[in-house]
Amino acid sequence: MTLNIIELRREYEEPHHLHVTSDGVTLFLRKWEPKTEIPRKAAMLILHGITAYSGPYAMIADPLSERGFTVYGLDLRGHGLSDGNRGDCPSEERFVKDLCETIA
Repeated sequence: MTLNIIELRREYEEPHHLHVTSDGVTLFLRKWEPKTEIPRKAAMLILHGITAYSGPYAMIADPLSERGFTVYGLDLRGHGLSDGNRGDCPSEERFVKDLCETIA
C-alpha cells in the first residue's frame, strides 16, 4: 500500500503551513493557535521522535494554545504529511537544514 501524501494534505482541514525546503521537499507544519482573545505569549515548535509525526502532540499543543501559546508541529521529511521516503532522514546535516529553513 502506498500513501498519497499530497491527497492526505488536501484533505487536512486544521490550520497548517507547507514549507518547501531548498532541495524541493515539502514539509508539513501543523499549527495550534489560541482560540480566545487572551494575550498571546511565545511560539513553540514541537519535534516528534524518529518513528512518529506531529499529530499526536495535539495532547500537548491544545492545552498550551489554550494558555496563549502558538504551537507548531513539524512533520520531518518522510514522516506524517511531509514529502520524502517514509521514515527516511538523508543525513544529520539535512535534518538541521530542514529545521533552520522552517523556522527562518
